[in-house]
Amino acid sequence: MQSTSIQLDPTDIPTVPAQALEAVMDLIVERGQALVLFHGANPVTRRAIETAFWQAHTGDRNTGNATLIRFWHLVDAMSARRVKSMFLDRGFAALAPLAAAAASQRLNVHWGFKPQHLVQALSASDAKPAAAYPHRLAA
Repeated sequence: MQSTSIQLDPTDIPTVPAQALEAVMDLIVERGQALVLFHGANPVTRRAIETAFWQAHTGDRNTGNATLIRFWHLVDAMSARRVKSMFLDRGFAALAPLAAAAASQRLNVHWGFKPQHLVQALSASDAKPAAAYPHRLAA
C-alpha cells in the first residue's frame, strides 16, 4: 500500500490563490471570530476555524494545508504594531490586500511573514475605510 503523505518544505511554503485566503477571512468574519486577527486563537477556536475551512474547501489538500499555514502566520504577523494600526485604520477593507500579500509572499515556517512587507502591501493598496469592504458590517 502506498502512503499518501503530504510533503511541504517548511522553508518555502507554496503560494496559494488570494481567493483561498480571502475565503478563510470571510469565514472568520461570518462566524464572528474576526478578533482572531488581533488576539490569535486558542486551540478550541483554532480547531473550529480549521474544521469550518475544510468543510468549505473544494481544492486539493496541499493547497488547503498551505492556505491554513499562511493564514495562521498572517495572524501572527498581525500582532506587529504597524500592521495592526493600518488594519484598524482601514477596517475590513484591509482584508483583501492582506490576503493577496499573504498568499504570494515568501513564507518560511520558522520565521513567518515580514510585517514590513505586509505594511508595504497595505500602503500600496487602495484600501479605504471599512465601508468600502463588501461584507455586511451590521445586521
